[in-house]
Amino acid sequence: MLIEVDFQEILNLMLEFTIINTYEISTDKRGFSEGFIKGNIIFQNKSYLHFREFIDVEIMPDRKMYSYQYMSANDNLTGNADKGRGQRAEGRR
Repeated sequence: MLIEVDFQEILNLMLEFTIINTYEISTDKRGFSEGFIKGNIIFQNKSYLHFREFIDVEIMPDRKMYSYQYMSANDNLTGNADKGRGQRAEGRR
């Protein structure tokens, strides 16, 4: 699979979910099958999600590195997950 296909699938999801108010997403292709995507999603209830992912889709989508921070409308951290280089995924609710 090409990385552009994965990027487009993510962008298509943004349009499908009615709970999303606005979003900003940027992509950076790093080869035919690797790339970096990051963005901010603001939901109808004014909560928001900051995210970034380094993705390899050579065989199947694999999030090699990611960071997600979900914030409430009053800027309280509600949940997060991080997986950096050589780090296991961890999350908190």
